[in-house]
Amino acid sequence: SPARALPGRPASPWRQGANAPWMSDQDMAMYRLAFADPASQAAAISYYRYGLPFHEVSADATAPRGERFHSLSESEVAAMWQHPGGLEEHPRFAAPLDFGPEDRHKQYVGPALWLYGNHFGRMDPRIDRAPDAVPCGHPVLDQFSRYLPDLRARQIEGGHFFPEESPGATNAALAGFLGG
Repeated sequence: SPARALPGRPASPWRQGANAPWMSDQDMAMYRLAFADPASQAAAISYYRYGLPFHEVSADATAPRGERFHSLSESEVAAMWQHPGGLEEHPRFAAPLDFGPEDRHKQYVGPALWLYGNHFGRMDPRIDRAPDAVPCGHPVLDQFSRYLPDLRARQIEGGHFFPEESPGATNAALAGFLGG
C-alpha cells in the first residue's frame, strides 16, 4: 500500500519519518506507490547489479598496463551493501574499485564538470571535499582525474538528490559551466 513504511538502509535511500524538505507529501506518495511493487524495486537495483559492476583493482607488473581486475560477484557486492556497519564500513569499500576496467587507459581531454552533493564528507571522513574542488582521498574518487584531466567540480548543498534539493544552485552551476 502507498502508506506502508519504507525499509531501512540498504534497501531504501530514503530517510525514515518526515519527508525531506524538498519533497512534498505527494512526491513521497508517488515514490511509495512505485516501490510498493517488488518488480519496480528489482528494476531499480538492477543498475547496481548489472550496469555498474564493481571490479577490485590490484597492481601486477605482469598484467597489461600493470593492473589486474577481479569482477565482484552479486553476492560479494550484496555483502558490501548489507554490511552491519553500512557500506562504508565494509573492508572492500576502502579498496580501489573500478566500474569499467576495459576503459582505464582512456581519457577525455575536454573540460568536464562533476557536480556532487555535500554528502561525501558524511559518507567517508577521509574524503577531501573542499567546495569547487575535485573530491579526493578515496580510491574510487581519485580515479576520476585519471580519465578526465580537465575535471572541474562544484559542490551543491544536498545529498544524493541534490538537483531536487537545490535546483537553483544546480542550474547555476550547469549554466556557468556550459556558458564557458
